[in-house]
Amino acid sequence: MIPGFIKLHRKMLEWEWYDDHNTCRLFNHLLIIANYKETRWKKELLKPGQLATGRKSLAIQIGLSEQQIRTALKKLESTHEITIKPRNKYSIISITNWATYQTEPVIPNQQKTTAKEYNNIINSISSDMLPEFIPKDLWEKFVENREKNGTPLSALAATRSLSKLKRLYDGGYDLKKVMQDTVDNMWRGFFEKEHHKLKIKNPKLKRRSNAANTMDHFKHMEDDLKDSENAFFESIIEVNGEILD
Repeated sequence: MIPGFIKLHRKMLEWEWYDDHNTCRLFNHLLIIANYKETRWKKELLKPGQLATGRKSLAIQIGLSEQQIRTALKKLESTHEITIKPRNKYSIISITNWATYQTEPVIPNQQKTTAKEYNNIINSISSDMLPEFIPKDLWEKFVENREKNGTPLSALAATRSLSKLKRLYDGGYDLKKVMQDTVDNMWRGFFEKEHHKLKIKNPKLKRRSNAANTMDHFKHMEDDLKDSENAFFESIIEVNGEILD
C-alpha cells in the first residue's frame, strides 16, 4: 500500500456519480487501495491502477452491503471508469484512467527516514514480546503473508492490528479463529465474524505483564506516528475468494 496520498481533482464535482454516495465512495476507495506500481500476486502481474478483490471484501472495507457493491461496480463499468476481469476465486479491477489520475508521489527524505526507523521496530519484535492472549504462530504467519503480498507490516499497521486484536479479545472473540481466517485468506487485516464469538467472554487480565507493557509501548508509538505532519497511512485489502459479476 502506498505510504502517502492520492490525487483527487476538483473536476470530480462535475462527475455524474458524485451525488451517488455509494458509487462515489466505492470509486474513491478503489483509487486509494489500487496498486501504484507493478506487483506480482498469486502469479498475477498487477499493474498500477489494478487490484485483486471481491464484493464481500469491498463490502467489509467500506461498510456497504454486497448488493450495494454490485450495483456501484456495474455503474462504474457502464461509464468505463473501471474494467473487471473475473478469476476463479477473485477478480481483477482496473481503473481505466489511472495514469491520468495518479503519478507516484515523491516522499520527503525526512518521512522516509521516520518510516524506516519505526518499521525497524517491527523486525525487532520477538514472539515473546506479544501479549499473551495473541497466538504467536498465527501472528508470525500474518506478518509473513504481508511480506509475500508485497505489503510488509509497517509500525502503524502493526499497532493498529494489535489494538484490533485486543478489542476483539475483550469483546469475547476467539482470536485463533479470527487470525486463522486472516492467514488462510491472505487478508491484510483482522475481521470479526459471528462464528468467531465465544460463548463466554474472555476474562480480563488480572495483572500487568511484559505483554501489557508492550501494548502500551505500541500505543505510544502509534500516537507519535499520528502526530507526524506527513504520517503515512495503511489501508486494508484482502481477497475473499469471490468473483465479481
